[in-house]
Amino acid sequence: GYVNYTVEEVEPVSWDLASKPNASYNQVLDVLNHCPPHSEGIAFVFLEDVEPDPHYGFRIMYADQTEGMKCAYFAALIGCEHKSVSDQVGSGFRVVTSKVNDVANPSATGDGIYTTVGYCSMGDLAGFRLDPPRGKQMRCALVLCTKKDKEGFHIHKLELIEPDQVDNAIQCLQKLRTLSKRVQPVPVNKEKRAQAVFLAAAKQAPQEPKKARTLQAVPTGDQTNDTCGTLRITQTGARSSTSGTDCW
Repeated sequence: GYVNYTVEEVEPVSWDLASKPNASYNQVLDVLNHCPPHSEGIAFVFLEDVEPDPHYGFRIMYADQTEGMKCAYFAALIGCEHKSVSDQVGSGFRVVTSKVNDVANPSATGDGIYTTVGYCSMGDLAGFRLDPPRGKQMRCALVLCTKKDKEGFHIHKLELIEPDQVDNAIQCLQKLRTLSKRVQPVPVNKEKRAQAVFLAAAKQAPQEPKKARTLQAVPTGDQTNDTCGTLRITQTGARSSTSGTDCW
């Protein structure tokens, strides 16, 4: 791996969710965008940002046609006013929740149009269902998903949100989505020592990367001074052999 930045632990000046980021926010974005791109991260999204993909399981495409980051998971805030349906599959359960709302999306109509699918054990079944709590209209949860297809959004993990924390969760998810949208690492060519090549292109390398030697059909260097020699070809099983001088 490569270490180009030192990350320090800091204390927040304010936990006020309504406060806007200061100038350091742009510096952090600059650091993130100059890191080598990878596909093992998590993106924070609205459900409407996610589209099916036959090769990767999903892809992120925002309403302004900006393509999102490549990642292994996407996180979204969902809510449901109806009970989930669970069916036993082998030693576990398949939990399907219909009419799911895109809770953090301010442009959502409020009509549940999404479906989530998840698999869990008997011990995790209660925490995987989105049944509204007693006296409340909706159950909300932060979900980590791995795929979207014709069945719906496939849940990898789920964390239920307490009713009195839903508003805070909405603001937090919206800010994290904005951050995910602005993190766009510069693609790196698929070469050996890709990080050095990338830094050189960004004019941030401490020195020029060494150029790799390219193997040719004819050897290069001092070995090519004598290109001719005696070549003896013997045909196995034949009565005669051929010898002579040739070049290679």
